[in-house]
Amino acid sequence: MIDCTIKELRSLTDGAYFDDRLVVLDNALFSATTASYRVKMLAIMVVRSGCVELTMDSMDYKIEAGDIFVVTPNAIIDSFSADVTSSVMSLCVSLNYLSTNTGSLSNRADVMLKLSSRPKTHGRKMAIDNMVGYFSILSRKFMESATVLNEEIISSLVNASFYELVGEMSAGDDIDVVGGYSSADAIFRKFLQALDSKKPRLRHVEEYAELLGITSKYLSAICRKKSGMTAIQVVNKAILSDAVEALRNDTKSISEVASELGFPNQSFFGAFIKKHTGLSPLKFRNRGIKKK
Repeated sequence: MIDCTIKELRSLTDGAYFDDRLVVLDNALFSATTASYRVKMLAIMVVRSGCVELTMDSMDYKIEAGDIFVVTPNAIIDSFSADVTSSVMSLCVSLNYLSTNTGSLSNRADVMLKLSSRPKTHGRKMAIDNMVGYFSILSRKFMESATVLNEEIISSLVNASFYELVGEMSAGDDIDVVGGYSSADAIFRKFLQALDSKKPRLRHVEEYAELLGITSKYLSAICRKKSGMTAIQVVNKAILSDAVEALRNDTKSISEVASELGFPNQSFFGAFIKKHTGLSPLKFRNRGIKKK
């Protein structure tokens, strides 16, 4: 599997590049890919016409005119195709730029988790026009000679694009786009840190609640408020991501994968994969091999 960075994109597609930190593409993202990619950046796609189909994190998506689609860091793209009538404009932001040059909203765990759990939305015409406008201005600014304020202008336009995105994708739900960090934010961030701190991941909400010194019910309520998912849904999403990556390694048996991920036996692992993908681990693995 290839890690896809902005540097890697240079070899795949033409676009307006701001060194290896930012790129605006006036064509379909990943249109030239021939393998699976782990995306090491944030990519925002705006479909102006036509249709794009892709498989991301084992889920199939059809993205049509007026849709906004987000590829969050560490997502895995298995397939990508765009029809001949498609017109797609994309902004890709490197992980380093995302963490150091964008506003606090892009670094909030609840926002990024929400975007990864619901990457597609149909945007209002005004929002689509605004984002295409920001992307177009950015592509022109990338071409300019360095000036004293050029980087500041670029940073402001990237932030405007991200805020437009989050505002559109969070309309009517519970992402708090203006509030600051609260005690609930702190608990949620500690929960996500605990989720990533051990491999294999802990599989039971009670274990995380005990680490945080709160009840399972309270932890689940916080997760629902901050991400739209319950605590067990967040845990299962992370474990499923590990499982998907592990199953791509066809040198390991299903039993070995189950053991590495902390499942008591292969049957429990098979039931988990079947529940979340609709396929047995072996069929899921074979489907991935066939797509490659």
